[in-house]
Amino acid sequence: MAVLLDYGKYYHIFNRGNNKEILFREDIDYLHFLSLYRTYIQPVTETISWCLMNNHFHFCVQIKERQEIGFLNPDDVFMKNNPIKWKYNHDQKNKKCFKPSPARQFAHLFNAYSKWYNFKYERTGSLFEKNYERKLISDESYLSELVIYINNNPVKHRIKSAAEKYFWSSANGIIDNNDRFCNLTLLMKYLGDTDNFKFLLKKRNSQTGNWKDIEE
Repeated sequence: MAVLLDYGKYYHIFNRGNNKEILFREDIDYLHFLSLYRTYIQPVTETISWCLMNNHFHFCVQIKERQEIGFLNPDDVFMKNNPIKWKYNHDQKNKKCFKPSPARQFAHLFNAYSKWYNFKYERTGSLFEKNYERKLISDESYLSELVIYINNNPVKHRIKSAAEKYFWSSANGIIDNNDRFCNLTLLMKYLGDTDNFKFLLKKRNSQTGNWKDIEE
């Protein structure tokens, strides 16, 4: 049974390509997925860390409290202009306006990317594994460990020798204090500061061959 996405809770969200298929072939694919993430997911979550690999991805997020999430207008559902279609209002302008389900927003993200990808590469069928994984994060030590694991994923998979050498993750943005998605204030509540983040990344990298599989 899938874990529900409850307001205010932290989750590890991850999935992979169906039959380990490649999800991102070119830079534009990564960029398009992140653009969709900004549209569908940013309004309902606080992002803590993220990493896109060529055949899978990881996000550590906190679902916003319900009162923090704006309303959508169902009258805009058929708009072709996404900024209008997905414009959130924090005042309920009419009784038809509604707050979106965070779980449904993730489904929208994956469906939108799958349709775009299948059209671009002239493929058919499911792009992602059927059910994306969502693991509830229940304690702070696990959250800190997960953040380091996510940002070190390119090291784990031997794509790069250090997390900060990989472009499609939050590692550099956290270090430079300018990540495009992460709530850095919230993140540093658990990691202390960027120096400690860099220390923990290096410490984890020194433990080669001893990766704890957080994805299980």
